[in-house]
Amino acid sequence: VRSVMSERRDILAVQTLRNLTTTASFFASTAFLIAVGLLSFLLSLDKLPEALSALNLVGTLSTKTLTIKLLLLVLNFLIAFFNLTLELRYLNYCALLINVPNGGETAVTRVVNLLERGARHHTLGVRGFFFGIPLALWLFGPLWMLSSALVLVILLYRLDHHLG
Repeated sequence: VRSVMSERRDILAVQTLRNLTTTASFFASTAFLIAVGLLSFLLSLDKLPEALSALNLVGTLSTKTLTIKLLLLVLNFLIAFFNLTLELRYLNYCALLINVPNGGETAVTRVVNLLERGARHHTLGVRGFFFGIPLALWLFGPLWMLSSALVLVILLYRLDHHLG
């Protein structure tokens, strides 16, 4: 950030922030569409329990339980949407501040803090998508949720600690 601001690499800053903003916009839009789609799906629960019971080996599948599962899935994607829109907010602040001439060390520190906050919210938003996988498979039964959660934890651990 310091070199971009001090050496006036405006094009690099704008292109990088544009790419990050495009990614965040895509994820935020997708999270919102999934949440709205699940809500409309929730309103048409007539014959759904019979279809889901074919893959449900253990556990109950009452309409009340299914409604709670779907509401948790909707809540998960709304939280992901919230985090991704906060990421967009911080990236937009960065786009404004990174091009301020002669901002000094205070401006550099401010931009770094905003980028870190944006990155944190991006991580939380994307993790919401990942967490949606076990929640969605929970609709088919607790064994599906448990197995997908275990696989997801192992994969995320490997991605976070063994790559790079």
